[in-house]
Amino acid sequence: MRIAQIAPLWIPVPPITYGGTEFVVSLITEELVKRGHDVTLFATGDSKTSARLVPVWPKSLWRAKLVAPHAAFSLLYHEIISRQDEFDIIHDHCEFYSSVYSKFLKPPIISTIHHPMYEEVIMLFKKFPEINYVAISKNQRKTAPGVNFVKTIYNGIPLDSYLFQEKPKDYLLWLGKIIPEKGLAEAIEVAKKTGEKLIIAGIIPKEQQDYFEYRIQPMIDNKKIQFVGAANF
Repeated sequence: MRIAQIAPLWIPVPPITYGGTEFVVSLITEELVKRGHDVTLFATGDSKTSARLVPVWPKSLWRAKLVAPHAAFSLLYHEIISRQDEFDIIHDHCEFYSSVYSKFLKPPIISTIHHPMYEEVIMLFKKFPEINYVAISKNQRKTAPGVNFVKTIYNGIPLDSYLFQEKPKDYLLWLGKIIPEKGLAEAIEVAKKTGEKLIIAGIIPKEQQDYFEYRIQPMIDNKKIQFVGAANF
């Protein structure tokens, strides 16, 4: 099957440090290639893949620090629309971008939603009932009634990268993007009540800087509650 994988342009595929969506895109792409499919990955030029790479932008947008980064996404979909006859199916990971540009695409589209279902996003997705949206959890799907979710598919992981440790170490670990929906504040409260050491690893999105500074940072003492910044995979 001729498959197009469309990755967000913010971070390379796979990510160098944090980048959950890009990590999943890489896993899916590499597995499809192993299974003999003809896969084309639309991503940034600093991405690495065994599939055919279409570098729609030279490097990840977070590195480029563009004034108008969304222009790069317009170029991304211009490239996809121009080459759509090369594909039997398109798997999109850019969420609301694919919804708008889907009107210009003939191949069937699967759009995996990797982020929380905010009110404005739900409003947009409801305008496109013809798109096959895929949820990554039952809870995500539950928060967006009326959106055409055709399936719930949990993110996979390479099991050989996560070895079983019979004897646990003397700390708890929280890993993820630091946003309220991820439950970091609750994890800190659990650690404090149980007396456990907690190590926090993750990125702080610009729009969540206030949340980190006023809600999370006051609870970090760098002894029992430690923040180590972003971690790689």
